Amino acid sequence: MSWKKSLTVLKSLLLLCFICTQTPFLLALEKDRIIGENDLQPAGKSKFPAQIIDSIGILAIGCTVTHIGGGIAITAGHCFSDKETRLRRNLPCRSDNYDVQWGVNHEQDPTLESHCVKILETEFSENFDYAIFKVDPSPKSSIAVNLAQAVSGSKISIFSHPDSRPLEWSQFCALEPFQPNQIQYECDTEAGSSGAAVLDKNWGVVAIHNGYSPVHNKNGGTLIANIPYFKRVRKTGRML
Repeated sequence: MSWKKSLTVLKSLLLLCFICTQTPFLLALEKDRIIGENDLQPAGKSKFPAQIIDSIGILAIGCTVTHIGGGIAITAGHCFSDKETRLRRNLPCRSDNYDVQWGVNHEQDPTLESHCVKILETEFSENFDYAIFKVDPSPKSSIAVNLAQAVSGSKISIFSHPDSRPLEWSQFCALEPFQPNQIQYECDTEAGSSGAAVLDKNWGVVAIHNGYSPVHNKNGGTLIANIPYFKRVRKTGRML
């Protein structure tokens, strides 16, 4: 191969690498994915705090939901809309698809069923993929959000309903920041894990799981700290 052809190939490879590293994670999503060996394991109150188990629910359409207090729940924006949508606030819930069953795990039946009464804020774009909505009745248990910026290399894990199964835990993996509003990780997930809270080692919510990127061979999600709703919460000191 001539040096000119070699140079052309090298330029092409460098361009491909640049595209791969610059592609917004949320534009490259596919279904949630097991990365490497399957580390998912059943999660119940015999192994984890009841507060965690009873604060996590499953939408009627299959996504995972987390109650963060005051009847406010979080999930992925693509669970409410399969089309790209910019920031929207104060929308009605018009479907039973957004009813939630809480506390479903291998050791017990649902502890509560709630209805979505209002979508407080949602976005599904190249920057964010989240939905924050009000439910009624409100679960007694909740998981607090961690509004501090997530630290690269810190331990995280995910409780979710993969393939609509009873609650399972991903085990711990390392957090890998990718772009300003997004993180990556190799914690295992499957379809149905979308919307699950990504928890730090102290069980605080640091992100919302969105899916798998074949471009980066990682699962990933939207950082809680950078979501507009939670920026207002940090400023006012209260849920809105």
